[in-house]
Amino acid sequence: WGPAVQDAIDKVVEKAGQRASEDGQDAAPAMAAARAGAAANIGCAPAFEGEGFYLFYDISLCCDQPALLCTVSGTQAKKLEAQSDEETLQQALAVLQKVVGAGALPALVGSKVTRWGCDPFSLGSYSYQAVGCTEQDIATLARPLPDNRVFFAGEATSKDHHSTVTGAFISGRRESREMLGWWHARPGIPVASEDAIYWNQRPDHPHCAFCGRAEDTNIEGCVLGPFRLADGVRPTLFMAHLKCAEFSPEVNFHGGHLSGVVTAWRRSRRLKCSHAQCLALNQNGATIGCGDGRCRATVHYRCALDSGWEFDNPKYPDISPKAFYCPRHREGLGMPRGQQVYSPTTL
Repeated sequence: WGPAVQDAIDKVVEKAGQRASEDGQDAAPAMAAARAGAAANIGCAPAFEGEGFYLFYDISLCCDQPALLCTVSGTQAKKLEAQSDEETLQQALAVLQKVVGAGALPALVGSKVTRWGCDPFSLGSYSYQAVGCTEQDIATLARPLPDNRVFFAGEATSKDHHSTVTGAFISGRRESREMLGWWHARPGIPVASEDAIYWNQRPDHPHCAFCGRAEDTNIEGCVLGPFRLADGVRPTLFMAHLKCAEFSPEVNFHGGHLSGVVTAWRRSRRLKCSHAQCLALNQNGATIGCGDGRCRATVHYRCALDSGWEFDNPKYPDISPKAFYCPRHREGLGMPRGQQVYSPTTL
């Protein structure tokens, strides 16, 4: 582990002594919704010692149907985990009846009882940031092992959402991107172990170096990276959407790897997108050129689709799956012209 990682573990992974029952840690998304005004919560203090403290969250807006989530913690949670689901349900309903009044509860449609404390991978525990813990400690805990042999996720590695299921989920997506970036790194220019610190400097909301958009999208796909451009004294690391990279002519996808991404990005820095909206913003990063050799139009992946173009169109099997033609030059191929979203000065 090394002293830095061990120190981070001592500060970050201080296990809380509480264990949650009913829907336990799943309360985190509801709590986030409550802060956004999408849910409310009510608590009921115990009438006598040992009865337990029940906290109810109204998550109806999160579930698109009437729903309450109940959490119980501490020693009471341990007791509830040892009894049947029906016993736990009746106890929770009895407490809720005290809160809302007799006869105010509608008929129950269904219920689900979870036992967070019995989960073999967590045993009901979660991280707690000790006094003196810093963001650097969390980043150290999230750092992969040398040569990227092992990657670490979990709520304890989340800077903004530690101790929550939300943090665990987000960190899992973060490390998935990290592994994809390492896997797709250009052969011959890998992200080496001495550059491991750069992985932890990756922004929380990475932007694609080609289109400039942040995070994963339904159109461009997931953000991969970092890719490493070894120009100058210090390497330049950049991120790229899967589709933005894949449909660049320099990029090949084979054997589960993307190659040529760095070459495509180096060229894209000199190319302005011909889409009218991007041209108005003087936005570069466009690598997809018109298949007509006389045309100077270059576009981003999304901008190509915006014009009505369909890559790998089965109606035109003779055209390369990655080929693109601007609206003006589609007519010569017997295709519909599509939407005129390009500046005439670039065609």
